[in-house]
Amino acid sequence: MSLNETEEKMHRFVDGLVEFQEVVQKRQSDWLALIEENLPLLDEDDRRYLEPALRELEGELLLLSRLVPDIADVVSHRLSILRRYLNEE
Repeated sequence: MSLNETEEKMHRFVDGLVEFQEVVQKRQSDWLALIEENLPLLDEDDRRYLEPALRELEGELLLLSRLVPDIADVVSHRLSILRRYLNEE
């Protein structure tokens, strides 16, 4: 595999990560809206029982939405380093 092919595959990987990030953010928004919409329909005992799990889910979704862009940024940065290195030779 040539270096240009490797670079092209890395670009597709980064594009895939960005697309994944967009899907995660959309689903996160949908899930949180659904939770907020239905939480008042629960009785007090059910709400108290589910609330810790829902907070944990919300935290994990937020963490995931932050990690995906970080991965894409790291790969993009390494790709630019690779390109600079190749251009210097």
